[in-house]
Amino acid sequence: MKKSLICLLFSTLLLTACSSNKSQDANNVVDNNSSGVTEQSSNSNLEEKDSNKGVSTEDLYDVSKDSEGSVNDTGTLKNISEEVKNYILNGQGNKPEAEKLKWSETFLNEVDIDRLYNQYLSSGGNGENIEQFASYMTLNAPILSNWEDLFKKDLYDTYSEEVVKLEELKGDLYQAYIEKDGKEVPYVVVSSRTGYFHG
Repeated sequence: MKKSLICLLFSTLLLTACSSNKSQDANNVVDNNSSGVTEQSSNSNLEEKDSNKGVSTEDLYDVSKDSEGSVNDTGTLKNISEEVKNYILNGQGNKPEAEKLKWSETFLNEVDIDRLYNQYLSSGGNGENIEQFASYMTLNAPILSNWEDLFKKDLYDTYSEEVVKLEELKGDLYQAYIEKDGKEVPYVVVSSRTGYFHG
């Protein structure tokens, strides 16, 4: 009987020890698997970054905004160019005329909005507000090298008048002259930055 008890005790100890080793092995398998998951996740992120090379900002992001131009979702933007163009041309109805951002649609279509947006973000701009970015863009967009030609075409298309002279006023503003009754007369003032003109 003593031998049986000793054998039973020894077997129990042996089984307990084996069970403990299997538990450690199982933990190692879980650790190795979770490490593999982390590594796989990291590799997946790297592959995603590589696959995004050459893709524009507008292809990568999605957004929804309220009427004020504030982003309602995660703060990402889908097609920033179209969003800001739409805001400038159609989304300022609730503002008084004097406070509206004014652009020629022709000039707006020529501006590298994605580059300006990245510049805006780099300078600490709020990427979640289209209105603020549109204001930044209106003040900081580079003056196009062909702005005079674009403006002259816009003016002709709008009023069928030909610009005969441009006179610098201040900043980016110019007085445009047309010919009437054989004389050069001031007709509109134009912003060389935005292409917006008014009489």
